[in-house]
Amino acid sequence: MKAGWTTKTIADVCSVVNGGTPKTGVSEYWDGAHQWITPAEMGKRSTPYVAKTERSITDAGIQNSSARLLPPLSVILSSRAPIGHLVINTEPMATNQGCKGLVPSDDLNHKYLYYYLSSIVQLLNDLGAGATFKELSGGKLKEVPIPLPQLAEQQRIVAILDEAFEAIAAARANADKNRQN
Repeated sequence: MKAGWTTKTIADVCSVVNGGTPKTGVSEYWDGAHQWITPAEMGKRSTPYVAKTERSITDAGIQNSSARLLPPLSVILSSRAPIGHLVINTEPMATNQGCKGLVPSDDLNHKYLYYYLSSIVQLLNDLGAGATFKELSGGKLKEVPIPLPQLAEQQRIVAILDEAFEAIAAARANADKNRQN
């Protein structure tokens, strides 16, 4: 680790918010103003950012379930079925119980958190427990260490990674085009 960096836990730098599902048979809980995402939908995403989801819930759906709205630029992690899908919400959003919302503190860049969690999916999976399917508990997630440089350094790292992933996407697009030709 570089000089000036510290190691914190997820609990030190994020609020971890559990998701929930309103009763599916109650129509007044569904098709409302609040976006609501599941691990299955997260797995279909090709970009980190999400503004609109396949399903939405109402105020009554939030009030009558354990679902909570996450503020924009939270990092949403699927914590079961499977562990490790990641998105960043650009609009207030709730999740089902198969997700954990990580609301970063002011000294943690949301995209840095996203990239870091992407890099440790195997560790997160190894921390999961369960007989039928693995689930990563909020308690275990909160204990996960995160290397934390100053915010300016986090932003520099994010810019480098964004540029690298854009170049990879361009190379893939060119390879696909060449293959078609």
